[in-house]
Amino acid sequence: MSLITDIADAIVADLNLQTFSKALVAVRLYDPEVGLEELVGGRVVVVPKDKVRTATVTRSLDQRDSSIDVAVQAKIVARPGEDTAEIDGWMDYTDEIEDFLVRLKPSQMPDVLVTGVQNSPVFSWDHLHKLRVFTSLLTVTVAVAWRRE
Repeated sequence: MSLITDIADAIVADLNLQTFSKALVAVRLYDPEVGLEELVGGRVVVVPKDKVRTATVTRSLDQRDSSIDVAVQAKIVARPGEDTAEIDGWMDYTDEIEDFLVRLKPSQMPDVLVTGVQNSPVFSWDHLHKLRVFTSLLTVTVAVAWRRE
């Protein structure tokens, strides 16, 4: 398996070991699009995104920087313009995951270092307005170094 999918799997494993305010099971997918009925109750999807760069660090050490997307999605019951509590709950849940990820050292891959987490969009206005779906995207940037043989 490729390094980026190994990292994504390690992130999924650690997310699923953590206790959050909502008991969702994270999954790794290549195609995260699903029907609206599958978003009832929410879901967390991890998707390999980019191999940002591979570089030589020293004569014997290389490093790869990659990014992994972690999407939080949920079908919203309340009308977005009328009640904010449901959406606030999903925003809080996304913040919990972000706080966890920014400090993550994947247990299955101790050589992986999380170098940053970006939350953009905080929520997708388009999804909320047109589909009544909360969608927030966390992009986790990681670095992994290895010795050249």
